[in-house]
Amino acid sequence: MAVRNVLVTGCSSGIGLALAVRLARDELKRFRVIATMRNLAKRQALEMQAGPVLEKTLEIKELDVTSEESIRHCVDSIPQRRVDVLVNNAGLGMIGPVESQSLTSMQHLFDANFFGLVRLVKEVFPDMKKRKQGHVVVMSSVLGLQGLLFNDIYSASKFAVEGFCESLALQALKFGVNISLIEPGPVITEFERKLYEEAANMDLSGLDKETLDIFQGFYMAYSKEVFTALGQSPEEVAEDQFDIVERHTQWGLDLMDKYVKFVKERTEIEQSYAKQLRNLVKKHLPKRTTREDPESKHLKRPEAAPWWRE
Repeated sequence: MAVRNVLVTGCSSGIGLALAVRLARDELKRFRVIATMRNLAKRQALEMQAGPVLEKTLEIKELDVTSEESIRHCVDSIPQRRVDVLVNNAGLGMIGPVESQSLTSMQHLFDANFFGLVRLVKEVFPDMKKRKQGHVVVMSSVLGLQGLLFNDIYSASKFAVEGFCESLALQALKFGVNISLIEPGPVITEFERKLYEEAANMDLSGLDKETLDIFQGFYMAYSKEVFTALGQSPEEVAEDQFDIVERHTQWGLDLMDKYVKFVKERTEIEQSYAKQLRNLVKKHLPKRTTREDPESKHLKRPEAAPWWRE
């Protein structure tokens, strides 16, 4: 089998770095990795991890997913513009009450997480269609399946990614192009650490007390517990991505069968997620209280349940 060109975005750290190195170190040498990042000044960690495969099965290039010019320049620098596998990993995160986030920062996040993917697909998808072959691997998130408290904008961007990819996959099927969505849960990376650090230090001065208590006393307080219990390493996620990249999928009815199963599994995931969220809330939030009517000496109905417990 011919060596496949794999373009990976967001390789300065975390999952992107781990995947680029894993592909480049493939024992069968099936991949030529174009590992990209927005700021080449941050290439040192990747160079150290790549070691002897640097400039052999792995090369580092600049690519900013928010710039059409940057994307085109990078793709044009690849011989025959041949991208056999595109791995869209670059993205931004955002945590916090929506009232405390600026519209500019929300738009910037969508520009990277959603429109960054769209720009990349617009650049490489036509060539894949002409060759009747290609694979687009997209790093989404479990938050593209289910929203999460105080992840409103980030989750919305991943829902957009999911809808785009699921719709595109139906067209891609006709041209022999595979679209794969990766939906990990918590991943323990420097990216996540900085994200929570920024959330802990954000300006909440204009926030109402009730929302502030929920954010600081509930969400932030138990985020570390969730990450400790459920967090994956970048290498674990990269290994799953590697398996998907190297896998050959049969198309036609086989794929449609997989799609039907996926829809059923998604419903099961949603039900399981809702159950786990209810259990988490019951465990960590105070129980409802009842109040006594001092005049009638009868217990009145319980206080109305807060919205997150309904």
